[in-house]
Amino acid sequence: MILSFHIEYRTSWGEEVRVLGSILELGNNQPGKAIPLQTVDGIHWTLDADIQAPENGIVQYSYHIYRDGKDTRTEWNSLPRTLYVSADKKKVYRLQDCWKNLPEQQYFYTSAFTESLLAHPERNAAPKSHKKGLLIKAYAPCIDNDHCLGICGNQKVLGDWDADKAVLMSDANFPEWQVEVDASKISFPLEYKFILYNKKERRAVAWENNPNRYMADPQIGANETLVIGDRYVYFALPDWKGAGVAVPIFSLRSEKSFGVGDFGDLKQMIDWAVLTRQKAVQILPINDTTMTHTWTDSYPYNSISIYAFHPMYADLKQMGTLKDKKAMAEF
Repeated sequence: MILSFHIEYRTSWGEEVRVLGSILELGNNQPGKAIPLQTVDGIHWTLDADIQAPENGIVQYSYHIYRDGKDTRTEWNSLPRTLYVSADKKKVYRLQDCWKNLPEQQYFYTSAFTESLLAHPERNAAPKSHKKGLLIKAYAPCIDNDHCLGICGNQKVLGDWDADKAVLMSDANFPEWQVEVDASKISFPLEYKFILYNKKERRAVAWENNPNRYMADPQIGANETLVIGDRYVYFALPDWKGAGVAVPIFSLRSEKSFGVGDFGDLKQMIDWAVLTRQKAVQILPINDTTMTHTWTDSYPYNSISIYAFHPMYADLKQMGTLKDKKAMAEF
């Protein structure tokens, strides 16, 4: 199997672009084993890597800038580039990439959103592979589980600009979306747009707010998949907003707590936040501050450890019972 890397990056004298990946042929994610790309003009960099398809069918990789054998710059890699490959040993994947800088609205790519607030717990399978394929990938983190990203364009396989017939994309690597289209059914040039699709209502609710995306004939080979990535999608919709509450745990006094709130009270607070449709509960630091054994230890930002929780917040109801019945009764 061949992975053909292509990236445009304007280097300075003495710099080179290297690729580092999760498989042996790409360095096994060991920085000292990153593979250099070739260039003739210092701008367009390429590499054809002959690899064995991994058992899990997943290849992750990233680009790096090296000078004098040292890694001097790394692209944004909080969301690794992920390629789902087929088991066909003769398959060629042509990867047309762009350098990834820190994205706009970077906070939407954090686990708070991707694994909680806008999580997709039941993700789709990776896109079906075609003998002659066009794999389009795009980043769109602000899409909740009731919606998905789709593509609609000037081809029958893309709905002929009918949003109800648009091709829906996979969220296997959310917040990155992807779909592979049978390139043998495309008559280039290709024009398309991304749409926001409501899965429950089964209809498109928004088109991306920019001119049509255009692609001339890329001359895809018979057993080749062209991978077009690093697209960012934005819709002219209101920004995401979520109500929440900020509260220190020690103020959550319940009938079963011991003068100050504890983690048991926090669970009740979270239940209340869910019932009132809030999205977040913010608390003050809960690290141990025991230092002088005086009232000054109550200042929550003066912690003595970044790991240890303050014992004051332990839920005594969950700590079991003492073997000494008399002592337990006194307690």
